[in-house]
Amino acid sequence: MITRRNISKLMLAGALTAAASRTLAVQGAAFEIGLRDARAIAGQSGNRLREGLMKALALYSKTSKPMKVRFAAALVVDGEPRDIFVSGPFEFVPGKMSFPGENFFPGGSFFPKEWSASGEAVQSAPFRPGEDVKGAIQRQSSRAIEAAKGKNGLFLVVLDTQGEQNTSGLSLIWNI
Repeated sequence: MITRRNISKLMLAGALTAAASRTLAVQGAAFEIGLRDARAIAGQSGNRLREGLMKALALYSKTSKPMKVRFAAALVVDGEPRDIFVSGPFEFVPGKMSFPGENFFPGGSFFPKEWSASGEAVQSAPFRPGEDVKGAIQRQSSRAIEAAKGKNGLFLVVLDTQGEQNTSGLSLIWNI
């Protein structure tokens, strides 16, 4: 039976849910990574894929000031990370920027010639890496590739040097 007391409880629950949703939205990713055109890398492999990715990547920062960040990548094979790359730090200004250059990108071993990019790129859920950056990338890369409905691929992410900001990565699925 609906009483004033039950209506009050429902209204309070609704207000708390709305407040929690706004709080979670504020805690979204401070950094995101995307592709300008995923079709441009479809079917590419090896060094051509590496070069195409560097040109196609778009990095986004929602921070209010410039920050030192790192680029990380994980090569995932059969659902498990085989190799992890973490770049040296570079400065990331708020807004959108292109990839800063090949010195911050993994080498050719991350781009096997016998595999090609499917053109599928899926954004991961936001996560906070913490101090153990490599461990966080290892855990998150497997989850992200699986969530993208793949077993093999590349997980790419930008994160602050301290691992304190939420970030969202990008999963690229391979055709094998």
